[in-house]
Amino acid sequence: MALSVFFAAGSVFATDTDRGVGEYLREASMQFGISGSILDLELGSFQGSISCKHHLAPGHAIRVGLNPFIGKNFLPSLDIEYDDSFTIAVDAYYLLYPKPIGNVFFYVGVGPTVAYDRTSKHDSDYSGSGLTLGINLPLGIEWFFVERISLIAEYAPGLRYYSHSFTVAGETTNDVSRLWFSISKPTVGFSVYFDSPF
Repeated sequence: MALSVFFAAGSVFATDTDRGVGEYLREASMQFGISGSILDLELGSFQGSISCKHHLAPGHAIRVGLNPFIGKNFLPSLDIEYDDSFTIAVDAYYLLYPKPIGNVFFYVGVGPTVAYDRTSKHDSDYSGSGLTLGINLPLGIEWFFVERISLIAEYAPGLRYYSHSFTVAGETTNDVSRLWFSISKPTVGFSVYFDSPF
């Protein structure tokens, strides 16, 4: 039922007759972004994203992305801040674009995400690794300041299931799992559009 409503909503979204759709939303694009804030960069943490998007039709697209994180990381389930953390996440979204306002496009979507992380703490023998599975609901805005390049701001909250195993002095001491609703940090970036060769 929910999926039928979601797809039916496409009728109120952008079509090829809407002004600017064919001009701006090309068949394919590469997207690059940075998540978090200036404070994260000052603390030595970095989270970025790179993704490929393909428009199935005007107002409808699929996007697959890779999202690395390097730096300090706080693990809520253990109440521990790790000094060194590396996470790699992959997500895939189905996106819908409402009717544009000039060269400004809004979009909403849904899709799965999976992530793997490894962590350690300098002042102790703590280390760990974990796996995250979830569903994201991205909401974004895209502004074309020139014909084939846009600036993007996106927020993607979602439901997460996290399983983490940590060790002390090389011995596994505990496995922790948690289900929660994630309030993610916003992502800003840009997209470069091109005509698909396929």
